[in-house]
Amino acid sequence: MVVTGGHLDQPDDFLFAPSGKQTWLPGERIATNSTHGTGCAFSTAMLCGLISGLNPKDAVASAKAYVTEALRSAYPIGKGKGPHESPLSLLTI
Repeated sequence: MVVTGGHLDQPDDFLFAPSGKQTWLPGERIATNSTHGTGCAFSTAMLCGLISGLNPKDAVASAKAYVTEALRSAYPIGKGKGPHESPLSLLTI
């Protein structure tokens, strides 16, 4: 189970692994309004990591890094919550 903290000032995530191990993964706040779709991007990236053989902690860390870069490289469009950028250079499928 992952509890994401992207809405917090310090966007740390909490992982409760199937083994019972509990881990906090530190995050980096990215100043952007381009946050639409980040939850779906995170869960998809995490699942892809698990399917490819990563352990839960590495899958979450990889998904977190992917979404952080998507937020960092997003182009602001419109006046509301815009879409994030999918950094295809990070995909290793």
